[in-house]
Amino acid sequence: MKGTIENLRGKIGEGTLTEKQWIEIQDIKDKKNFQLRNSYESKIKLQEEVNSLNMKLSQLKDILKKKEKVEHKLALLDDLEKLFKGKKFVEFVAGNQLKYISLEADRKLREITCGAYGLEVDENSRFFIRDYKNGGKKRDASTLSGGETFVTSLSLALALSSQIQLKGRAPLELFFLDEGFGTLDENLLEIVIDSLEKIHNDRLSIKERMPAKLIVTPAESGMGGSKIRIELD
Repeated sequence: MKGTIENLRGKIGEGTLTEKQWIEIQDIKDKKNFQLRNSYESKIKLQEEVNSLNMKLSQLKDILKKKEKVEHKLALLDDLEKLFKGKKFVEFVAGNQLKYISLEADRKLREITCGAYGLEVDENSRFFIRDYKNGGKKRDASTLSGGETFVTSLSLALALSSQIQLKGRAPLELFFLDEGFGTLDENLLEIVIDSLEKIHNDRLSIKERMPAKLIVTPAESGMGGSKIRIELD
């Protein structure tokens, strides 16, 4: 103990502290310790606030991502709502289906006519003919002759039947096509049937010509009811 006291005296030198000075130093020390404790407690509180803000910031980022997804879905729903108003949805679906049907009809028309005619549809869903006998000239459907109109309509009907078959759960093994053959003269009918018989693939073929016709004569006043007869070729 004596050695320690002597050591302190050596450091202090000849200087002395009065009791008052000592008390003042102790007061300053207590104040500094109090300030230090307050600073430490403030640091802890600030760190807790920072941690809380970081957590809230992370939650906000998640909320903003969810908000973005919800806004995207709302935009899609808004587009769908506009699409479903009036006939827009039907027109949209019909327009897309028409593209596929027109491509198939074009292929069938080329096949039936041996490449003489093609069928296309424009952006307004209007059909027109490509006349490859005249260098692929574009022709309005209204310029077609009776026979050309019939063959074009037949190609569309065959294309439509193909689409129906593709959409069905069970394949169509037999398909009857009523396309107004009875309105054709014998020469044109022969050309059309010959053209149809050229069609043969995995999904469609003409098996044979029907050798008989069923003729229905409407009823006339004073002549009884309708009359039916069968004509054999």
